[in-house]
Amino acid sequence: MQALDFEIDGQRINRIEVVKRVVSRFIDERPNDRIGLNSVRRRALLVSPLTLDHDWLLQNLERVNIGAVDDGTAIGSAIASA
Repeated sequence: MQALDFEIDGQRINRIEVVKRVVSRFIDERPNDRIGLNSVRRRALLVSPLTLDHDWLLQNLERVNIGAVDDGTAIGSAIASA
């Protein structure tokens, strides 16, 4: 997620920032939907339960960063917690 393999507006950015931008747009385009957010690493981390408070959800999305939880991918655990 740290690889600088995307370029936006002439600036190289890492994958996590690209994901945050895409997820932010997804949230903005669904004002009437309850949305929750999980972070997938060595273990699943619930960033936000289902909520209609999209401003709060976007604030929690900004807290997600590389290295907050051990490296790895626990996609099965993330699906189960979702």
